[in-house]
Amino acid sequence: RPSGAVRITTTDTLGVVLMRHLPAMRAAHPEIQPEIIISNAMANLTRREAEIAIRPTPAPSELLVGRRVADIAHAVYGSRAYLARRSDKDLSAHDWIGLDDALAGTVIAEWMRDKLHATRISCRVDALPALRDAAAAGLGLAVLPCYVGDLAPTLRRVTPKALAEPRSALWLLTHDDLKRTARIRATLDFLAKALASERALFEGKRAEGARR
Repeated sequence: RPSGAVRITTTDTLGVVLMRHLPAMRAAHPEIQPEIIISNAMANLTRREAEIAIRPTPAPSELLVGRRVADIAHAVYGSRAYLARRSDKDLSAHDWIGLDDALAGTVIAEWMRDKLHATRISCRVDALPALRDAAAAGLGLAVLPCYVGDLAPTLRRVTPKALAEPRSALWLLTHDDLKRTARIRATLDFLAKALASERALFEGKRAEGARR
């Protein structure tokens, strides 16, 4: 039976989804001990600081091998309280929560630069949980991955359907020389099925067409 520690790195937002599946993984593979590293930097996998990465990215590093688990859709969100007092149909007329340099290379930042011009930025944040929380506090609208925004109870989609852009993908990655190691292969197989079961959430289909 596969056994030993497996170092898994994922982002601060995907960690929430991952934790839901760890009890089932422990039941299926009781001799595998997952070690979870929450980090938004890909470097911790390429530098061998982790053995498996769960990452949202349009294109993973050529140094890594893995599986594309799902597309990642985004939508525009606002708090119920904010939307109750600001009903403008024109998105550019709203206050928006911006991203600072730490998130400048993300697909969300690219969408904002492309779609929003002369927009009022109420504040800037350096992490997606802070972006979600700022929107929930009523500071303005925010573009969020649907797996983040749809799970926030005080947020509502302003765009009922997921945006055509930005799009990213959820990847399950490892090193080529580790993929046949028993504990790594067993973990990858389990996580691929577990995360695929959340595809509707990742692809923005859980709440599509519904007012939240």
